[in-house]
Amino acid sequence: MVILIKGKNKTNARHAFTMRKNYKFNGFPTQGLPLAIDFLYDQPYYGRVDHNGNAVYLSEAHLGQVSNTGDRTVQALDFVVDAFHSFTRDMYGLRQSRCKEGSVFKNIRAVKGWPPGGIHSMYRLYEEMIYRTFVRKFLNQRDRKNNIVSIETFMQMFKQFVDKMVPEYPITRTGLLLSKYSDPLLSGLILEIADADHSDDKLKNRMFIRDPDFPIYRKVAAKHGFMLDKNAPWRLVANIKSKNMLPYMSARDKDHESIFRRCFYSCHRGGVNFVGNDITELQVFVYGMYASFVNSNPVARKVEENKSACLSQRNVAAYTKNLSHLNNRAVSTKIKILDRPQVTLEEFKKKYGQFFWMRMYMYIRAKENGKTLTEKQLNNKTKKMMQIYKALDIGEALRYINDETK
Repeated sequence: MVILIKGKNKTNARHAFTMRKNYKFNGFPTQGLPLAIDFLYDQPYYGRVDHNGNAVYLSEAHLGQVSNTGDRTVQALDFVVDAFHSFTRDMYGLRQSRCKEGSVFKNIRAVKGWPPGGIHSMYRLYEEMIYRTFVRKFLNQRDRKNNIVSIETFMQMFKQFVDKMVPEYPITRTGLLLSKYSDPLLSGLILEIADADHSDDKLKNRMFIRDPDFPIYRKVAAKHGFMLDKNAPWRLVANIKSKNMLPYMSARDKDHESIFRRCFYSCHRGGVNFVGNDITELQVFVYGMYASFVNSNPVARKVEENKSACLSQRNVAAYTKNLSHLNNRAVSTKIKILDRPQVTLEEFKKKYGQFFWMRMYMYIRAKENGKTLTEKQLNNKTKKMMQIYKALDIGEALRYINDETK
């Protein structure tokens, strides 16, 4: 029986479901060669969580640059680049004698690797999307926008936004890194050799998997410690547990056990001395939202009823029978224009200090993981968190929050 592999995002839901199922179970060969990695169903956070399941991001100090990439700058972890160079040399030798003319594997080059700026750039772009959603959608409903007349009312509205949008839309950097909006390339363990459509199963099957040289490509990749992405066969993923990858890691003074400690930062704790930790990032993000909102919307328009007019109408109604005439005389209203105050970052931090943001961060991280803490639960955890913070430091308090909410 012929299994159709034609899944694509633009097909109707029923057809897409069947085709995705076909690809999942029949699209990628599973016999005779090293198995591929499955980011969709098996290991979605490979390289973005450490051995303890904590979200991590790559230190740029350990990046290397792939050669022979034309006008593109393609980067990955240094030992991954070394392994890739060896892989391409092997493939070059083979293609002279074995690779078929017209094969997609005839001239292999890296076209994509670690995204420039990493999680920091991605989070900034994501913040812009969250801000647009907050202002254009959330605040435009039920006239919420005009209820913001101060930093206090803004923070109340932000809390409502969190309750409504999270976990569908994460707010924290850790939440983003472990969400569907993140990118496996952030690990620095991946290099791609084609600009191809990840949603097109037919393309994957015909152009890559059914290429006569696919078994060669896959075998040589495994020889140098790479797995293939089952759902993107043009994606080479460094297998940090592979004995074939170990020589490249050892040459760079790395191994499977130490790689996350040596090459990555814990996302919630940030960099050296906790610079850029998750709480600091959240605080700056929310302040930026308020500052941008006030710059674009400097005044609020509050509708107020004229109470004296209302009283007069009621008095008249008591002595007249012509109610329809009175109904035509609408209650008097007026629009009150209120200037929204500018607030500096220093003023913002003074008003909403470390304790406030640690508590807020814990609440949001719990929601990002599908948990809603009751007021009592939040109070108890906050008390414990503050004891750790005062006895030790912010790093241990962040560790506690991460352990309690992940």
